[in-house]
Amino acid sequence: MNACRATAGGTLPAVTIAAPLLALAVAGPPAPAIEWSAPPGCPGRVEILEQAARLVGRPALDELPSEVSIRGHIHREPSGFMLRMELESPTGVTHKRVSAEGCAVLGSVAALMVAVTLDPVGTTVTLPSEGSTPPREPIPSPVPEALPAPTRAPAPRPARQPIAAPAPSPREPSFVEGMLRASGGVGRGLVPGLDGMVSLGGGVRTRRLRAELVAFHVLSQAARYPDRPTVGANVAAWGGSLRAGPAFERGAFEVSTRAGVSVAALVANGFGVLDPNGAASAWIALCFVPGLRWQPGPRWAVGVDVEGEVALRRPAFSLDALSSVYRASPVNVRGAIVLELRLGARER
Repeated sequence: MNACRATAGGTLPAVTIAAPLLALAVAGPPAPAIEWSAPPGCPGRVEILEQAARLVGRPALDELPSEVSIRGHIHREPSGFMLRMELESPTGVTHKRVSAEGCAVLGSVAALMVAVTLDPVGTTVTLPSEGSTPPREPIPSPVPEALPAPTRAPAPRPARQPIAAPAPSPREPSFVEGMLRASGGVGRGLVPGLDGMVSLGGGVRTRRLRAELVAFHVLSQAARYPDRPTVGANVAAWGGSLRAGPAFERGAFEVSTRAGVSVAALVANGFGVLDPNGAASAWIALCFVPGLRWQPGPRWAVGVDVEGEVALRRPAFSLDALSSVYRASPVNVRGAIVLELRLGARER
C-alpha cells in the first residue's frame, strides 16, 4: 500500500520570519494612545507627555504599559481656558473638566492626569503652582496614596442668622386736601313747585373721607290758593348744610357718600292782599348726598350730587285769616352739577 506523503515545495528563509520579530523587539511597546488639541500658545501633545514622564520619574513614557486611551482638549472661554479630559483605563472611563485663567497650568494638570492614569504608584510629584486660579473641580487620584488630599481644619460653622420678618407692604401716602366748590341744580320739595338752587362751599378730603360745609339759596317760587289764583306768597330759602362721609378713589374718579344736617330759613312774601307782610320760619332736615367726581387735572374736578332730605321741621305759611297757602314737603330731592377747585392737590 502506498502512503500519502506531502512534500514541501521549499523552505522559508529564516530572515523572512526573524525580520518582523526583530522590528517588534526593537520598537518596544507602543506609546500611550493620547489625543490632544489646544489653542496656539498652549502646551502641545509632546509637552504633555514630557511633563507626565518627569512626574513618574522616567525618561519617556514609551516604556510604560499602554492599556489606556486619553483624549484632552483645551479651549478658550470668556473668563480664561477650559480643559476637558477623558481617561479610559482597565478600571473604567473618567471625564474631567478644569478651568483656569491661563492654559499653562491646564497643561500641567493634564500631564498629572496622564501620569496618574499610566503609573499611579510611580507618580509622586504634585502639580506645581503657576499663580493661576485653582481648578473649579478637584482632581482625585485613582489610587488614594498617589495624590493625598491636604488636611484642612474644619471650616467654622457660620453663625445662624435670625429670620427677619417680611417687610410690610408699602402703603400709599396719606394726604389732606382742601377744596372750594360751586354748584347749581334743580329740585322739588323745599319751595313750591320745581325750584332752582345755587350753592357755594368748601371742605377737606382725604383718600378715604370727604367733609363739606355748603351755603345754598333756593330761588323764589309762588304758592297760590286754588280758589284765589291772584292771592298767594312767594317762597324762597337761604340755608346751609354740613355733611361728611366715606370716599373711594379709582384713578381719576371718586365716589362718595355723605350724610349730615341741613338748616334753612324759609322766607315768604305775600301778594294779592291789602297787607302782604313777609314771614320767615326755620326748616331743619337730615340730608343724604351720594356723589361722583372726575378729576381731569391736578387742581380741579367736576361731578354730580344727588341730594335727598328728610324734614325734621317744616314750616307753613298763611295770609290773614285764610288757610295755609304753602307748607314745605317732608321729603326733598335735588340734583346738582358741581365744580371743585382743589388746593394742594397731589400729582397723580
